[in-house]
Amino acid sequence: MHVTSEIVNCRLTAERIVTGPSGRIAGGALIAATEIDTGSLGTHSGTLTEVSVTSPLPVAVIRARLATHPGVVVHLGEARRHIEEELPSASFWEVAGGVVTLRSTADEHEAQQAREVPEAHAVPEVSQIPEAPEASDLPEVAAAPDAPATPDTPASAAA
Repeated sequence: MHVTSEIVNCRLTAERIVTGPSGRIAGGALIAATEIDTGSLGTHSGTLTEVSVTSPLPVAVIRARLATHPGVVVHLGEARRHIEEELPSASFWEVAGGVVTLRSTADEHEAQQAREVPEAHAVPEVSQIPEAPEASDLPEVAAAPDAPATPDTPASAAA
């Protein structure tokens, strides 16, 4: 089942449940055989939202591309996890009888970069960037005697 925007306070069962990239699943109980993929799971206020994928296959996944909010209960096969804190962009997989959470490395890398930009690595302002030297200020370099002529090297210099 593909829903463009949101699924709110529903009981829904399908092979796959997918919303648009910024869609959301909030409240209710959703059961899919192989995959649940949405923008966000749950609500900021902690509305109980249960999402289940029943397949025992390793491809079974629950994915929230933007956020998973507190109050969400994730079921994968026999494994269960209650989300107690907000998680940015995460996928949930069943591994060895437990629920494993994989967070987007791109989001984590951006967050870490924003926290750890030391002053020495800050991007200089335009006024601090030195000007490039004029072509007339650059030293002339003669071609080696056996170097072939190139578009930048006069034929007389290559001979």
